[in-house]
Amino acid sequence: MQAPKLKGYKFISQIGDAECGRVYIAREKGGRMVAVRVLESLAVNRSMLEKLMHRLDGESFPTGMIEQKWISVGERSYGLVMPLMADEVDGEWQPRTLERKFKGLDDEGKWKVIFQLAEALAAMHRKRVAHGQLKPSNVFFDEKGAIWLADYGMGQMPSVNLLQFTDAYLYAPPEQLMNPDGYTEGKGYRWDVYAFGILAYRMLRGQFPRHDEIFGAAAPFDPDARALVEVDADVEEICKLVTEAEVENWPASSPSKKHQALRELILSCLSIDPDKRPADLEAVVKTWHDIERAEKAAVAGKLQKVRFTVVAVAAVASVVLAVTMMNRKKEIGNQLESKKTEFSGQLHDREAVIERQSSRIDELEKQLAKAKNAKLTAEEKFEQQKLRADYAYQQVLASSDMNDRLTGWMMRQANYELPELFENTPRLEILQDQLEAAHESVKENPALQPMKARIELQLAEVYIAQQKYRMAVTTLAQAETTWTEQQMEVPLARSARVHLLALMQAIDADDEENVQIYLPVVRQLVDQIDESHELYARARVALDIQEARAIAEDKPEESLEQLLKIIGSLERLHKVIPQSVRVKSKLAEYALEGASLADALSREDDAVHLRKQASGQLLELLEKNPQLEIAKAQLASIELMAAEAYLEDAEDKKGRDKLAAAEKLLAGLKSSYEVDLQKATALGIKAVVYRDRGDRTQAVKFLKEAVALLEKYKKADSPANDELTYRLAMFHWMLASHETDKKTEFELASKAASLMDGIIEAGAGPREVELRRSLAYLYGDLGKIARELGNNEQAKQIYLKSAGQWQALINRGEPHNEYIEGRQWAKSRADQIK
Repeated sequence: MQAPKLKGYKFISQIGDAECGRVYIAREKGGRMVAVRVLESLAVNRSMLEKLMHRLDGESFPTGMIEQKWISVGERSYGLVMPLMADEVDGEWQPRTLERKFKGLDDEGKWKVIFQLAEALAAMHRKRVAHGQLKPSNVFFDEKGAIWLADYGMGQMPSVNLLQFTDAYLYAPPEQLMNPDGYTEGKGYRWDVYAFGILAYRMLRGQFPRHDEIFGAAAPFDPDARALVEVDADVEEICKLVTEAEVENWPASSPSKKHQALRELILSCLSIDPDKRPADLEAVVKTWHDIERAEKAAVAGKLQKVRFTVVAVAAVASVVLAVTMMNRKKEIGNQLESKKTEFSGQLHDREAVIERQSSRIDELEKQLAKAKNAKLTAEEKFEQQKLRADYAYQQVLASSDMNDRLTGWMMRQANYELPELFENTPRLEILQDQLEAAHESVKENPALQPMKARIELQLAEVYIAQQKYRMAVTTLAQAETTWTEQQMEVPLARSARVHLLALMQAIDADDEENVQIYLPVVRQLVDQIDESHELYARARVALDIQEARAIAEDKPEESLEQLLKIIGSLERLHKVIPQSVRVKSKLAEYALEGASLADALSREDDAVHLRKQASGQLLELLEKNPQLEIAKAQLASIELMAAEAYLEDAEDKKGRDKLAAAEKLLAGLKSSYEVDLQKATALGIKAVVYRDRGDRTQAVKFLKEAVALLEKYKKADSPANDELTYRLAMFHWMLASHETDKKTEFELASKAASLMDGIIEAGAGPREVELRRSLAYLYGDLGKIARELGNNEQAKQIYLKSAGQWQALINRGEPHNEYIEGRQWAKSRADQIK
C-alpha cells in the first residue's frame, strides 16, 4: 500500500499493520526519526482519544507513557506521531517491544520489567486514564532499557467498529470483551489490573494463566511465529473459556517470602470478579512497596539477632571450656553404667517378643476355624446362585427375543416416517436404558458373549432411530467383532440396514469424514444383497447421492444428470416402499434442486417438468400429513418461483394468486432458516407488486422487512455463495432503486454489488452468467450515481468494473450482442470522464 504524503515528514517504510491503523517510519524536517500511525476512522473513537490525551498532557506526560500528537493525513484521515523505538536489523526496522525482547530477559530482568510496567500504569491511573489495551506489542523499550507504553484508549473501546482478532483479546477481562462501553463508567482501571496480571504471570511462568494450550498457540511471544493475526474473534467463546477455567498453580516452592507475596498479589489481579481485583495500579504498586518494606524489616531483624549471638557465644565459650574437663570424667563413669542398662533392656525385649508370637498363633488358629465355616456357607450360596443365574439367563433370552421384535418394528417405522412425524422418543429412551443395563450385566461373562453381540445389534438399531449414527456404527463394530471371534452367523440384513442408514444420516449431516469411512462398507454390502430386496434400492440411492456430491460445482451439466439419476433411483425405491414419507420428501427435494440447475442451464422444459414432479410429491405428502412443515416450505418455494415467472411475463393476476398461495402455506410455520428465506422471498415479490401499483412507500417497507428477516442468519463464517447472500444482494439493489437520497442510494447499491461480487469470487456455479450480467448492469447504475454525487474518478473506476463483467461474459465463449454493446457502453462512459 502506498505511503501517505504529509508536509514536514518524509515517509520511509511501513513498519506495522495493527487493528487500529497502519504504522510508518518517517523523518521530520529536523532529522528526528519518528513513528506515524495512520488511524482507521471506524476502529478508533477519536473524540474519546482526544480527551484522554488532554488529561495526560497537563504539565507533562506521565513517566512510562510515550508522548504523541495529532496530525491530519490527507483530506479525511488523521494519525498520531510519536518517538521511534525501533532498531534497523539487516535493512529492516524492528520495533523494540516486549514481544521481541522477552526471550532475552532473565528472572531478575522480568521482575524489573513487571515493576516498571506497574509504575507506568499507576502513573496513568493517577491522571485518571486507563490504558484499555495492554499487551506485549504495546510495551516498548528505549535505548537504556526503560519501558514505555503506547496505544492506550484503542481496541475494545466504546463506539469502536470493525475490530478483528488481535492478541489484546487474550489479555482483556471478560467484562471488557462483552461491554466495551464500561470504559466510560470508570471500569477501565480494573481492566488494566487484569491485563497487568496476565502479562506478569505469563512473563514469570512462560504461559497464560488459563487455557495456555489454546491462547499460547494463538499468540506466541515470538512475533515471527504468530499463529493468528486479524481474523474474526469469537468473543463469547473466549469469555466462556476464561470464566470456566481456574488459574494454573505456581510451582510449589518460592525463592523467598517476598516472591511468594508478589505471586499472591499477581493472582489477585487475575480474579474473574472485577470487585475482587485491586481497584487500580496505584493500589498494586502500594501493595508491592509494602511487601518490599516488610522484606527489608525482616532482613534488619536477622542482622540484629546475629550481633547478639556473637557476643553471647564469646561469653559462653570460656564457661564451656572449664566445664568440659569436669564432664569428661563423669562421662567415663556413665558409659559403664549405660552398658549395664543396655544388656538388661535387650533381655526384657526378647521376652516381650516371645509373648507376642504366642498370642499371634492363638489368633491364627481362630481365623482358620472361621475360614472353614465360611467355605461351607459359600458353597451352599453358590449352588443357590447357580440356580438363580440359570433362571435369569432364560429370562434374558426371552427378553432379547422381545427386543428383537421391538427394534425391528421401530426400524420399519423410523424408515417410513420423517423424524418430525415419529413421536416415539420416550419409548426409544426406555428401550435404550433397558438394553444398556442388560449389556452391562453380560459384557464380562465369557459364556454370554453371543448374548452381548445380540444386545449390541439391538442398541445399534436404537441409536440409528435416534439419529446417533456414530454411536450406532461403533456399537455395531463391537457386535461384528464378537460374531467373528465366536464364529457366529452374521445377521446380514440387519447389519446392512444399520450401515446404510448411518451413511445416509452422515450425508444429510454433511459429515464428509464419516461418509468416506462408511462408503466402502456400504459398497461391499451392496454386492451381498439381492437386487429385489428393499435394502438394495436404498443403498443405490445413497451411493448415487455421494457420487453427485463428488462432482465439482463448475460442472453443472454433469451435476444435473447425476441429480436425474438420483431421482430415478428414488422413484424405484418409492415403488418398493410407497408409504415412505422420507422417500417422497427426498424426491421433492432433489427435483427442486434439479429444477434450479435446469433453469441456470436454460433447459426450460426440464425445469418445468421437475418442478411439476416436486409439486406433486409435496401435495401428496401434505394431503396425508397436513402438519409436515418442511413440505409446506418447499411447496411455497415452488409457488413463489411461479409467481416471479408470471410477474416477469406481465401476467399480474396469476402472479398475485401464486404469491397468495405461497403466503398461505407459510402462515403459522415456525421460524427457521428455510421458512424465513421463503418468507423474505415472498416479501420481495410483494414489493414488486406494490411498486408496479405506484405505492413505493409500501414496497420499501416490505423490502426492509425482508432484509431484517435474513440478516439474522448472515454470519461472518456464512458461505459467500449461498441463496441467502443472493437474496440480500437483490433486496439491497431494489431498495437502492427506491431511494431518493443519492448518497444512501449509492451505499445500498454498493452493498448489493459487494454481495454479488462475493458470490462470484466464492464460485457461483451455474448461476455465474446470470450474476455477472446483473452485476454489470448494477455497476453501470453505480457509476451514474457516483457522477451525480461529483465523484468522477470513482465513477470512472466503477464503469470500468462494469466493462470488466461484460468482458468476462464474452470470454466464456458465447459472444452475445448484449454483452458486446454493454462493454462498449461502459467503456464509453469511463472514457468521457477526464
